[in-house]
Parts: sequence; C-alpha cells; structure tokens
Amino acid sequence: MIYENYFVEQTVDSRHRLFSGTKSFLGVMVQMLIEDGHLKDDTLVTEIVPSMKNTGFEGAAIRHSMDMTTEFQWDENISACDQTEMFDKINEAMSTGDSIP
Repeated sequence: MIYENYFVEQTVDSRHRLFSGTKSFLGVMVQMLIEDGHLKDDTLVTEIVPSMKNTGFEGAAIRHSMDMTTEFQWDENISACDQTEMFDKINEAMSTGDSIP
C-alpha cells in the first residue's frame, strides 16, 4: 500500500463504509446462502434484521432487496444525514446476533 487515509470518524480499526460497493459483496454472499440452501429468497428482510421493521423494508423479501426493487424515501444528499445516527442504526442491525431464518 502506498497511501492510506481515514476520514470523518474512520480509523484503522473501524468498519469501513463501502456504500454502493456493499451491495455487490452482500449480493454475492446472499446468493451463495440461497444456493447452498441456508436462506430462501422469499424470506422477509425484517425476519433477518428485525430493526428494519417500520422502514421501507417492511414487507420486502430478500429477492426484492437483491433486485433493488424495494421502495422507500431516501435523501441522496449524504450531508443531510445524521451520520452518527445512521451508523448507530447500522451497528445495531449488525450486532443483533440473531441467526438467519
């Protein structure tokens, strides 16, 4: 590595934000789980991540998310987001420790 830099609240030890790149990684991993029979593509997102209840993911199946056909309001202006609140919600969702149905 020639150059490395961290912005906002990032450090060498923190989880890194990949934004849209996350979709590709997650999509491949989810499809592998589906192919191996560990997950069904008609499973609701809220069954896997309960903290997504009462959001635009309510009623959306895994396949909807993978096909990016879920619908919810989103402000594309990242500076309009409260990043601390956003990452608190992401960390909460990731740390539930629930098993995949």
